[in-house]
Amino acid sequence: MAAALQAKLHSEQRFTADVAHELRTPLTGLHLAAELLPSGRPAEMVQDRIRAMSRLTDDLLAISRLDLEISHLDEKAERADAEVQQLGPPTGAGSSACWGTSSPTPTSTAGRRSS
Repeated sequence: MAAALQAKLHSEQRFTADVAHELRTPLTGLHLAAELLPSGRPAEMVQDRIRAMSRLTDDLLAISRLDLEISHLDEKAERADAEVQQLGPPTGAGSSACWGTSSPTPTSTAGRRSS
């Protein structure tokens, strides 16, 4: 079920990105055509609407990029969680807990000088 949900989310993310990219080309054409209109209130209104649609398209692209980044971070977190689970519970207690050894290895500092 989680895999199906993940696939659905990826599909929606691709759709959002595709829509935004597909809208950019006609909006660019509209923008260029609107600049050819004679000066006046109608031309300003058309250009204003084109700017608003361009901002919405840019927002869609930004959302798509953020969704993709979040998706990648979620996948990395899931892999890291799985790796930690494979290590098993830590041995020891508190801040001296470690993975992979049953007891900490003693380290001698005798004979060392501090600088």
